[in-house]
Amino acid sequence: MDYKTIILIESLLENIRTQILKKNILVKLRNTQNLVRN
Repeated sequence: MDYKTIILIESLLENIRTQILKKNILVKLRNTQNLVRN
């Protein structure tokens, strides 16, 4: 693998991680709102 490919893969992984984090935060927010409503 050359340098460019490695950088591409790294940024892809970073994007995936960020999206997973965002989803987790959204889910937690929703859960908290549900708790508050009840």
